[in-house]
Amino acid sequence: GMTVTTWWRRAMVYAVDPRAFRDSNGDGVGDLRGLVEKLDYLHTLGVDAVLLENVQPAGTQGVDPAIGTMADFTSLLDQASRRGIRVLVQIQPGESGEDLTGASRFWLSQGVAGLALAPGGDAASRQAQIKQMRSAESSYIGERIVIGEQDLASPAKGHDAAQLVTDPLLTADSPVNAAAMRATLARHDADANGPVKLRAIWAGDGTHDDKAARALATVLFSGEGGVLVRAGEELGKVATPSAPMAWGTETTPDAVKPKAAAKAPVAAEPGDDLVSQEKDPHSVLNWFKLMSVLAHSNGSVRGTTDMLIDQDAANALVWVQRPPVPSLKTPPVVTIC
Repeated sequence: GMTVTTWWRRAMVYAVDPRAFRDSNGDGVGDLRGLVEKLDYLHTLGVDAVLLENVQPAGTQGVDPAIGTMADFTSLLDQASRRGIRVLVQIQPGESGEDLTGASRFWLSQGVAGLALAPGGDAASRQAQIKQMRSAESSYIGERIVIGEQDLASPAKGHDAAQLVTDPLLTADSPVNAAAMRATLARHDADANGPVKLRAIWAGDGTHDDKAARALATVLFSGEGGVLVRAGEELGKVATPSAPMAWGTETTPDAVKPKAAAKAPVAAEPGDDLVSQEKDPHSVLNWFKLMSVLAHSNGSVRGTTDMLIDQDAANALVWVQRPPVPSLKTPPVVTIC
């Protein structure tokens, strides 16, 4: 956040509950040190910022002891910064506005680049909470941000509004087909002059077959605004504490000695873990990485207006992306899912 560059307008934000990501000490619970160990992996995905969820215990300030210490958090900030990755923290409102303001200032003083308001509550309360968070954020230098949700009937404007809002292209109740996606994208494009959005896919547990997962990744990275990825989506399944990230067979460092009470690792289906997918050129992971590269580097894929083409008969989602001034370097692109 210590910059005047609006880095967040086209950022890839990786939302992760540390408990579901990487267990560094063999106690059966993912932790901050495990996240530090995998920062190089996040860098290969093209992650611009990590959004930490469920880090702070309710009613307190600091890191939940189950996932580490403030020293571990400081190490995460330092190591992430070395890789050009910013750290954001999700905070849960307490019983009073002072709790929220205090939590916001606590994390901003640690050096995080932004905050996200945890889901929950009615629209009016959330709007007031966003206003408090923006007020706290505005007193810190640099491009610090606040992330909200696209769930307000009359969203606030200016300094009372979040700079980024999550905008799910699919929700848990949405069918995964071309017609549903086209309707959602048409609504999304119609509001192009609204706040900067983070495209997200919130469809149930995030589990899809490989073809659907590749199609969803393509839609996710093709368009204006930023991208919000939940940990594990790049493998085709969202990671949760009960079904954590499937890393595959790895060499365990000698320094890590699993405790006697460690839980057995969660078994993944053959080919579903990260090591297997890295070796498979047609895997969801490698397609995800390709789309991330295009989104970061190709002027035709990002920052252009989509023109949707009706192909319901074939259950195909088709769109054309045409830069304002097409050229040999930035030609129109046709995408077919």
